Amino acid sequence: MIAVPRHFAVILAIFAIAAIILVGVITLIVVLTKKQNKKRAQAQALMLSMYDGKSAPICGNCGNRMTDGSAFCNKCGAQVEPDK
Repeated sequence: MIAVPRHFAVILAIFAIAAIILVGVITLIVVLTKKQNKKRAQAQALMLSMYDGKSAPICGNCGNRMTDGSAFCNKCGAQVEPDK
């Protein structure tokens, strides 16, 4: 068996920990970006509905303007709750 110097094992462990932390940070960035994009789409759709005088329902998932009477969003496929 080949003898591995102790400092090499420590350096390898540090790199492994750094890689795990990096993957966690990247995952967090992706999740937060998706949430931000969803909120932005909803805000844009709300602003459009306020300014153009149309009262078409807006998808709560992606912010897409729906056609009247549709039960599902034609952009993302999410089920749309009917207006009360």
